[in-house]
Amino acid sequence: MEVLDKSIVHTSKKFDFALHQLKTRTGETIERGFIDHPGSVVLIPRLADGRVVMVRQFRHPCRQVFLELPAGTADRGESLEVTAVRELAEETGYRAGKIERIFEMYPLPGASNEKMAFFRCTDLVEGEVAREIDEEMTVEYWPLEEALSKIETGEIHDGKTIVGLWLEARRQTAS
Repeated sequence: MEVLDKSIVHTSKKFDFALHQLKTRTGETIERGFIDHPGSVVLIPRLADGRVVMVRQFRHPCRQVFLELPAGTADRGESLEVTAVRELAEETGYRAGKIERIFEMYPLPGASNEKMAFFRCTDLVEGEVAREIDEEMTVEYWPLEEALSKIETGEIHDGKTIVGLWLEARRQTAS
């Protein structure tokens, strides 16, 4: 489809709401709105004993608490590698001796251009958390197998966390 016109309908702290006028293959003009997103990261932090560092936090849009892998949105113009380092420290307090980019996906391609990058974080060193004002969360530590079982019981129902835990389990069985 040919883009005829682009506009930003609203700018928020993290992303924009865009509206595009498109010309279809049949020559019709249509509008498509979407979230214009700078990208995000999902972190899979593993302690030396193998436990996964996770966060439990309230998510306003869904009005419920989620058990998740740490994650966050890139600041405008920030690389996802820099975002990964920043978000790990902000949400968990940990710094990683090794951060490895292992996977990318588009979590909602019909509504957003967000690219989500997954990073395995190891050689962790504990430090101070530096959460944003709207982040209310607690840090939890789970053996990988127990975290995976929480998917089956429905305690973990966040898509990025399910993908991240699955990726880590696949890596572990391949080793």
